[in-house]
Amino acid sequence: MVRDWLRSSQNEGTVPGGRHIWRRYQSFRRKLPSICADLNLTPTEMSFNDYATVVGEWLKEHQTF
Repeated sequence: MVRDWLRSSQNEGTVPGGRHIWRRYQSFRRKLPSICADLNLTPTEMSFNDYATVVGEWLKEHQTF
């Protein structure tokens, strides 16, 4: 549903399929504990800003769809 909304609202480029998005999310979730450990954060205690920063950094390292 979100994927379809993103696709309909995007002017340029493409949005990958749901299966690909899910695999990338799972990859991120597997890496999250080690990212948090490097930053001295606890995944279950992160603020929204902490989480957004972690996601942003992960995306910079994994930009390609």
